[in-house]
Amino acid sequence: MGHETDDVFVSALVSMASGALGIPASEIPSDASFQNGLGVDSLGMLEIVLAVESRFQVRIPESEIGRFADGSIADAAAWIRAKRRLREGD
Repeated sequence: MGHETDDVFVSALVSMASGALGIPASEIPSDASFQNGLGVDSLGMLEIVLAVESRFQVRIPESEIGRFADGSIADAAAWIRAKRRLREGD
């Protein structure tokens, strides 16, 4: 699983946001930010962060959560991919 594409991460993040917000995944664009674009509140963001950490086996430091909330889903996917590459030594 070391060579997952951003699409895998984007799809998973869209699904997580869909679950946290209760809206269909088809209505969530990958360029939307969690907080400003989708209106994810702090509790929803925590839910997403915990799901990301569990699913992708990465640790999102508290200092990065704001960056996730303000950034786009695609940005978050790229961050996850980079962290996994560092961990796996790709």
